[in-house]
Amino acid sequence: MRLSGSGLRLLMALVSTAALSLASYLVPLEDYVALIPVSAWKGFSWYPYWRVAFVNSLLWIFSALGYVAGLESLIYLMSTTSVAFTAFHYLSLYQVVRYGVKVSFMPFLLLEGPHLDVHLDLGQLIPVLTLITIVLRLRRGRTRAEEPTSGRTPHTPLST
Repeated sequence: MRLSGSGLRLLMALVSTAALSLASYLVPLEDYVALIPVSAWKGFSWYPYWRVAFVNSLLWIFSALGYVAGLESLIYLMSTTSVAFTAFHYLSLYQVVRYGVKVSFMPFLLLEGPHLDVHLDLGQLIPVLTLITIVLRLRRGRTRAEEPTSGRTPHTPLST
């Protein structure tokens, strides 16, 4: 079985996302991004899931920026990191709830803690933005296929 170009790109995105997710699950990143090293506190079971969500959110941002800059094959990495981020974001929130913190959800927001602090819920926002990007890409591809060829190169917003 031979993979096509898009199938190979998707496979590469899946393998990259899985490998980086596993690495971030195992390495205590919070010791490097927090003011106080927290990996010594074994009671916080959400940190491994938070690490994976954090790394996938960064990968999603960089792949989205690359896609917008014209590297269209990054849509595969954007899609796989969106799925991984969302799964591990909600796994970390599940662990927070198990720890005893109250969490409530609203459209694109989550309310957390005894005073219901309001946070933007990236677990809802990132998949929606990814789906919008995919739909727009598919529509653009269909529109280009329907246009008559006039010998001109298609104008894209980022072309010079």
